[in-house]
Order: sequence, then structure tokens, then C-alpha cells
Amino acid sequence: MPTGIYYQRLYRELYDEDERMMIARADALRRSPATSRLRRIVTLTDGSTHEIPLYCPHQGLPLDAEPDSAGTVTCPWHGFRFDVRTGHCVSGQLVGWARVVPNDGVATSLRR
Repeated sequence: MPTGIYYQRLYRELYDEDERMMIARADALRRSPATSRLRRIVTLTDGSTHEIPLYCPHQGLPLDAEPDSAGTVTCPWHGFRFDVRTGHCVSGQLVGWARVVPNDGVATSLRR
């Protein structure tokens, strides 16, 4: 394949990905904060079902990936990985959808 055709195809593919992300981000900004509580059900390979957010707690983009065999779902936008069972981010960022109750009994969100 000639180099020019390769780069034209690559540009179209990257542009399409960026356009999808920009549209999804604009939709996230228009949504009510209440949509962060919307959930969907996923089934793990062990047969257990869990509720996960429709939108990633990182930037509110669609979290439409399915969990892998380890019970981890990866955000397709920025690669954040979440344990479906606990809601904790397992890829190193301090982001998650779970709520933790510290020793003083006051719930704090892991979400930024």
C-alpha cells in the first residue's frame, strides 16, 4: 500500500475516534449529575451479577466495556480499570464508584 493511502486511512480512523470522544464528552457535560448514579448489570464468568455505572467516574464518558475473566472492566476512553465486585480502581488512579466507610463511620467517595 502506498504511503499516502496509508496515512489517509490512518487520519480518517484517528479523526473518527476523536470525533466520537468529543461527542461523548459534550453529552457528558450536558447530562445531569444525577446520571452518575445510573447503573447497568454485568455478569462475571463465575455467574455472579454486579451493578456498574453507565458512565466512568473519571470523566463521565460511557463505560460500556464488558468485564474480563478477572472481573475487571476497562474504560475504553482512558484505560482506567475497575474491579467490578468492589468498584475500586485497580489501575493506580484514585477513582472509583465504591463508597468507603472509614473508622469514624463517615462515608467518603473515592470519586474525584
